[in-house]
Amino acid sequence: MSFSEVNKMRIRTTSWSLQCNDSPSVSHLRSGRCLVGCLVVLGRFRLQERSKEIWRRSLQARGEERSKGAVEGTDELVQKLCEAETERNLEASLESMLLPEVRRSKAILQQVLRKLSEQKRANLLYATLKTIEEDGGIKLEDSNCTVGISTCARAKMWQQALKLLEVMPEMKLQPNVISYNATISACEKGGQWPQALKLLEAMREMKVQPNVISYSAAISACEKGGQWPQALKLFEAMRKGKVSLDVISYNATISACEKGRQWPQALKLLEAMPEMKLLPNVISYSAAISACEKGGQWPQALKLLEAMREMKVQPNVISYSAAISACEKEGQWPQALKLLEVMPEMKLQPNVISYNATISACEKGGQWRQALMLFEAMRKGKVALDVISCNATISSCEKGGQWPQALKLLEAMPEMKLQPNVISYSAAISACEKGGQWPQALKLLEAMREMKVQPNVISYDAAISACEKGGQWRQALKLFEAMRKGKVSLDVISYNAAISACEKGGHLRQALKLLEAMREAMRTAATSFNR
Repeated sequence: MSFSEVNKMRIRTTSWSLQCNDSPSVSHLRSGRCLVGCLVVLGRFRLQERSKEIWRRSLQARGEERSKGAVEGTDELVQKLCEAETERNLEASLESMLLPEVRRSKAILQQVLRKLSEQKRANLLYATLKTIEEDGGIKLEDSNCTVGISTCARAKMWQQALKLLEVMPEMKLQPNVISYNATISACEKGGQWPQALKLLEAMREMKVQPNVISYSAAISACEKGGQWPQALKLFEAMRKGKVSLDVISYNATISACEKGRQWPQALKLLEAMPEMKLLPNVISYSAAISACEKGGQWPQALKLLEAMREMKVQPNVISYSAAISACEKEGQWPQALKLLEVMPEMKLQPNVISYNATISACEKGGQWRQALMLFEAMRKGKVALDVISCNATISSCEKGGQWPQALKLLEAMPEMKLQPNVISYSAAISACEKGGQWPQALKLLEAMREMKVQPNVISYDAAISACEKGGQWRQALKLFEAMRKGKVSLDVISYNAAISACEKGGHLRQALKLLEAMREAMRTAATSFNR
């Protein structure tokens, strides 16, 4: 060590000694022995600190190793429980495998419940909590039951969620707002709106203050159950109770009005959102557009779509599909086509609902060529076709008198792995009727029976009318009798087509007989209605 280094060390040592309230004399500082002593002290101090750091890291490593071992052990335990769930001896397995582990460490219970929750094993989680509760040796916590209730909610097991909430007082646990919210959410997912309302009332009785989550879940339950008046009542209760309204509560209420075809209420709620300093999002607008669609208010639907752009809210496929459907219901096929064409410009891929609504709009507007073009666009664009797509296109061909195209589409359905239904066959039979193809109509009616598709009054009426146009009065009467024997409800069209067939075939007596039978049927129907 050089002289300058020794001097530096002396200065540092002096400073350290002074900080430690140690005041060595100048003579001591000048002696080499003092310097050596200080160096030894410093060395020991550093060694102690280093030892402490090594010991701390060692303890941390041991803790991590133990934690890792516990987690791995829990993984194995959960796997064994899951395997036992499929067997009859689940209760015995829980008692033999779970209880000893949980008694050893309560942390294991938390890990088991968490893992079962992650795997959505609601039945097993419920059985686990029930076993521990019945054992009585381990005290459950509020959070344990809340985890169980939330898992049941995600699995749509509302009965189990309710049971867990009900047994909490027996376990000397007080249900809180989180427990109630999770249970209301379980009822909402299970479509149990009456239970959701009962729980909301129970919260008030138990002096647990419902919050925005409680109300929103209950409103959503009413929305799914088609109970729009109840949803509006809850919404008003939130306002009167000074519960902070949010976008979710507004969206749930608008959706409830949409399902109840209450488009004026839906628009009123949407317009009120900015007043509450809440910005409507894509869900808010889409629900309101859908409400207008169900109410036949296509101009309002288009206005809302435009308002979204002005408010810089990006419309999605649902928004556009609802607007297209609004135009379809009122026969506004040019508007429907325009909206479908705009979607790619908005970087949105039209889906099967968008296409089906547009094809149906074209069908109503008598635009069979446009309908076929859209159908082909779906196939080329690899959009998953469904029975509705085919039915709407067949119906458009029927209205356009294009029976060969209608038959071609019907025959192609099995190749597309689609099963024709009564609507598919009825539309094709009607197309044959309009094209004067009575033999084809009868073949299709027979094919329905072979495919175990039950013909309805529309199928029979179209076939009878086809026979009437083709001068086949005997065939028409056979079909008419088949309807009566098959207990298919006869209507005015059925009678008129059969009467007309007899009249064209020169069988006036038979025609008059059918006319009298029709009058009698109408009198009977009128008497039943008046009662």
